[in-house]
Amino acid sequence: MTTKLADALSISVDFLLGRERFREYDKDAILRLEGLQKLDEETRHKIFDIIDTYRRDAKARTANSL
Repeated sequence: MTTKLADALSISVDFLLGRERFREYDKDAILRLEGLQKLDEETRHKIFDIIDTYRRDAKARTANSL
């Protein structure tokens, strides 16, 4: 029942149950992450490398602005 409701609302069961970890994520971000799971491992690894690079750079910019 819970799975059917989550599917109907296009959200995850975790989000539906209000688990703290996923409460702040927007639906688009969750859908994008779910889409990444469908990619082949090499492509997924490259995308996560790019994401990690942007996160690291943003963290460095924040640290340097203090």
